[in-house]
Amino acid sequence: FKSKANGTNSAAFNRMGKANGENSTTFGDTCISDGKNSFTAGDHSVALSENQFVIGKLKKKDKKQAFIIGNGEADTTAGRKSIHTVDWDGNAFYAGNVETNAIILKSSTEGSAKRFKITVDDTGTLKVTEI
Repeated sequence: FKSKANGTNSAAFNRMGKANGENSTTFGDTCISDGKNSFTAGDHSVALSENQFVIGKLKKKDKKQAFIIGNGEADTTAGRKSIHTVDWDGNAFYAGNVETNAIILKSSTEGSAKRFKITVDDTGTLKVTEI
């Protein structure tokens, strides 16, 4: 397998993978967990940051995100692609569409605890209901 667990309390369960960070874990093919307490799984996934969780294949190398799903095509800067990320503030990014039956939003009024459910019917009419 040629995998290496170099970090203290780290584990590497893959082909050519490296778990370099303390308490880091890596699964899959040629994955690297460099950050302390980081986790990687998939194909050529890389966790550079402390506490980072990375799955999928060939994601962009990034320290700004806490959670990353990759779906790249090649092990090059241009070939790496992240399709879903969550940053350290909880903001999410999706490369594709997000599909659901309703969206729930908090009021933007400072100090308000109100929440609103937004739905759409077959005619495209939006409906907003306080919940």
